[in-house]
Amino acid sequence: MDNVSNIKLGKRIGCGSYGVVHKAIWQANDQLKKIAVKIIQENNEDSETEIINKKKNILNEIRNLQQFNHRNIVTLYGAAKDPDNTIYMIFELADCGSLYNFLHCSANDVSYVDKINWMAQCAKGIDYLHSNNTIHRDLKTQNLLLFDKYRRLKIGDFGTVKQLTTINTEFIGTIRYMAPELVIANGKYTEKCDVFSFGIIFWEVMSRKKPFEDLKDMHPLAIQKKILEGLRPNINDAITYEGSDCFKRTIEECWAEDPGIRPSIKELIGVFKINRIVYCNVNYDDIELGKMVASGKYNEVYKATWYTEGQYKDVAAHINRSCIPDFKYEQSTLSIIYYLKNLKHENIATLYDVSKTHDNRICLLFELADCGSLYNCLHHTEIKISYIVKLNWMLQFVKGMEHLLSIGISHRDLKSKNLMLFDEYRTLKIGEFIAVKPLHLSDTFIGPVHYTAPEVYETHEHTEKSDVFSFGIIFWEVMCRRKPFHDINPSDISKFIISGGRPNVDALPIYEDSDHIKYIINKCFARYPENRPTINKLSVQLHFDPKVFTIFPDLVNRIEPLANICDADFSLQ
Repeated sequence: MDNVSNIKLGKRIGCGSYGVVHKAIWQANDQLKKIAVKIIQENNEDSETEIINKKKNILNEIRNLQQFNHRNIVTLYGAAKDPDNTIYMIFELADCGSLYNFLHCSANDVSYVDKINWMAQCAKGIDYLHSNNTIHRDLKTQNLLLFDKYRRLKIGDFGTVKQLTTINTEFIGTIRYMAPELVIANGKYTEKCDVFSFGIIFWEVMSRKKPFEDLKDMHPLAIQKKILEGLRPNINDAITYEGSDCFKRTIEECWAEDPGIRPSIKELIGVFKINRIVYCNVNYDDIELGKMVASGKYNEVYKATWYTEGQYKDVAAHINRSCIPDFKYEQSTLSIIYYLKNLKHENIATLYDVSKTHDNRICLLFELADCGSLYNCLHHTEIKISYIVKLNWMLQFVKGMEHLLSIGISHRDLKSKNLMLFDEYRTLKIGEFIAVKPLHLSDTFIGPVHYTAPEVYETHEHTEKSDVFSFGIIFWEVMCRRKPFHDINPSDISKFIISGGRPNVDALPIYEDSDHIKYIINKCFARYPENRPTINKLSVQLHFDPKVFTIFPDLVNRIEPLANICDADFSLQ
């Protein structure tokens, strides 16, 4: 851009390298856009050398920003010069200000997970720079900007950026964030200098304290000498949340005196992945809720429209009923999301992304089941369902369960309301994962009263076999098209199940070649888990065409030999 007349300056909001920054309104293409303008004026007191260096660095910043394109790097819209040789750099406006101002000039609360989210985004932005053979050289919280209701962090102020292929021995940076090796004569800037700064910022974010604030009355060179001698912020100030000590070693390695000990930025990104921190990446304002389609004990489900990547997408928005009360709850919820993001299977509902409502509730964006739930299809429609379609549904159901088992997790909340139908009722997928847990963990969660195994009522321990019990109840429900325990008072169902009560298998509709179905369901209903089939054995049984059991009735009782038979010739179509 060449014309600055269509820019209306507003309040001054900060200082950048070589200039001041204002909020502004920019009229572009007949639209008004809020922007940030960095104004760089010539200073008559500067020497000729200083003027030359300033122009070089300004052009360097413009050139670098024009070539950068990353969600965690601030966007430069353009640059212009007025008749007085004042340069205007037009940036996207950080609507939430700088990270520094949030941490030190506001009383806004922020969760542990949001802090880790910021640092992970910061690491991704730095990784992008390093991948493009570029180092920032002045990373600090003043240069990290917040957007989208504090969800998005972007790196800004690139006046000091250098290519790694050039000689980087200029003494540039901010003392409190500066790597000790730069104090040494001819100290060279490397990627590990940015890593040192990242470590100081990480500590600052976690502790919400300014680094070396107790030395604020000392001369900057004296502070620099202390850092060179090994002084660092008190690491214990950063370990303020239960479970946050897992990052103590990471911070200490980042600010190690020896650059060789410091991790690379790619290694830091790996640390965040290992610790299973999941981000609320989606701006909640990009989600438009429609009709509520389901409501349960833990959440509400809405048909919604999500604006993403320049287009609108229909989704199912699962919103927690409760806001996040504390760190422990947030960690538990987000650990579930970690598993969900890794559930890639044709019979598992896809989780697209995660958001957080304005009142601090988790919002999960799933693919939208265009045919609704299995429960609604069975009990609230007049659609005719053939025997083979029912068996196909149960086969897809067990394949989804097999996948969950293969990665070591239990659903714990299996019921027909949580099974979703797609593609004109042809495809079934397991959904609603609020109760998902690794099989080796346990808590006091019981599960849906009509579908819960007797041992779960007694011990609260969920296993593969307790999911098999739930499968049996749903299998009966699908074949009968009746609600389980519909004739029993809900408050009495748990006692009824513990005492051996089950849905009436003899009430199953009589289909040709369906005798083996009663056998399978009765095995799933077994009082003791060890007497129920495994999920893999259920899969073997259901892969066979029902006519096989009519021709060879003894096969119904010979599950192990069946497991070794190729199902290609007999599988349901």
